[in-house]
Amino acid sequence: YQRRVHGTCTATCTLASLNASNNAIYNIFSGSDPTYQGGQAVVGCNSTYTGVNVTLTCSAVANQWDVPLPICTTLCTMASLKTGTTNSTCTDTVVGGTNCTAFCTNGYTGTPTSMQCLTTGPNKWTSNRPVCTAVCQLSAAKMTVAMQSPSCVEPLYVGSTCSVSCNPGYVDNSSTIYCNASNKWVNSLPICAAICSLSSLVLPSNMTMVGCVDPTLSTNASGCSVACLPGWQGTTRAATCTAPNTWTVPTVCAPACNFSVTDNWAYGGPSSCTASGCTMATMQGASVTLSCKAPYAGTIDKTVLSCPVPGQWIGLAGCLPKCRLSTADAAIYVVGDQTCNNATGCLVSTLQATSLTCNSATYSGTPDDSAAACLPPMYSALIPV
Repeated sequence: YQRRVHGTCTATCTLASLNASNNAIYNIFSGSDPTYQGGQAVVGCNSTYTGVNVTLTCSAVANQWDVPLPICTTLCTMASLKTGTTNSTCTDTVVGGTNCTAFCTNGYTGTPTSMQCLTTGPNKWTSNRPVCTAVCQLSAAKMTVAMQSPSCVEPLYVGSTCSVSCNPGYVDNSSTIYCNASNKWVNSLPICAAICSLSSLVLPSNMTMVGCVDPTLSTNASGCSVACLPGWQGTTRAATCTAPNTWTVPTVCAPACNFSVTDNWAYGGPSSCTASGCTMATMQGASVTLSCKAPYAGTIDKTVLSCPVPGQWIGLAGCLPKCRLSTADAAIYVVGDQTCNNATGCLVSTLQATSLTCNSATYSGTPDDSAAACLPPMYSALIPV
């Protein structure tokens, strides 16, 4: 008690009387020391425990508080359970009395166990941690689809050896690998090259093999080439063996279509075309820019030509030859609905035979060949009756 000036004694409570001096469990958040009757102190659990904070009031009796201290329960973190070889099905901090399944991490093998968080203190577990033994996973050896190791059955431990061989369809090679103390496989894997027979290389009818060896291996990048047959154009490239009897053929052969001598008179095609014609590779439906060349008339912005097989372009149309009637003939004949009576004759554009009639103004009669063909540079068979 503490004596007051007026002779009245008031009870006091010290913080020490809370019996909360064990800082491993309790934490006094507020309260003066000493606390007089009616004064309060707030006490809670330390960070490694869980519980509800309690507000205590100093009673009329010295060092007596109205309520007991909070109940603090231990906590166990996952970091206190997990090790380099052990993991757990629990993912967060748990309270005392909780069971968690502990199991071995990847690269280790062992029987899972149930471990309990003890109530005797924070981060304390039962001692039945699983026994984890290092293993070598065969997948870590980085074997390819070309390899097999039927004698190796997991789990495989440090010191295990495995015989690795090539699968059927690949070159017959083998080697032995060894799992060292670091759980790593050492020694080289066998080189398994795919085998491709030439009979499995099926080419289109416009291609042929060049310099191919039977069989060809996937490790031989230049062992076989594919070229286009005469009449077809394309770059000669290597045919690659990518898997047993499986080839990759990048070559594409396009038909070589040409402008004939006759066509080249009328059409202005590629710049390389001359009066003797020219050849240009294309695929079916290729777009070629054409123009009419003198003495032909017409305008062709773009004509889509068809070249399904080597040879001539299909679809040339649009340029009409310009044919001249002589001065004498122009006064005699009417070409279609055009009367040619000028002193120099006239030009007529046509690809079809043109009907000729006599100029009735000064002539009469019917031409023997009323559908004379127009061929550069003169009409032929213009003999009137």
